[in-house]
Amino acid sequence: MRRELVNERQLTVLRWIADGCDPEAMTGDTHKHTARALENRRLAKVSRRGGAWGATLTDDGRYYFEHGRYVDPPPEAASAEMPGPRATRTERLLQRQARRIASGRPSPVPTPPRPRAARKQPASSTRLEPISMRYKIVVSRVQTAARTGTE
Repeated sequence: MRRELVNERQLTVLRWIADGCDPEAMTGDTHKHTARALENRRLAKVSRRGGAWGATLTDDGRYYFEHGRYVDPPPEAASAEMPGPRATRTERLLQRQARRIASGRPSPVPTPPRPRAARKQPASSTRLEPISMRYKIVVSRVQTAARTGTE
């Protein structure tokens, strides 16, 4: 969760939500987008049910509105909540392997790759093999034309 202070626009929308979301107090839709940003910070709860837009402050939002700062997390939760930079794919793989080795599980046996199917070569025009084929011929219209010439 982000712990940056809110900017002036967000603070204005936070006050507006605390005052009950008066529709005449704000014009346009930018306040709704700002309210979504406050929802991402868990300071507000935004709903849009049945076409009616509304927002309410969360407990953290009320605390921020009253004190101008976020609620201080407990020390053990702070370390669990903000783990630091995310491990790379290789680091995660090495961590899994270390846990597997420490638990005494046998290493997985890698499966050998399957051989690729040989590509079929096109038949040479000089050496065609006899192939049995079936044709279905459908005559949908027969038309004849006759022309007689008189001079």
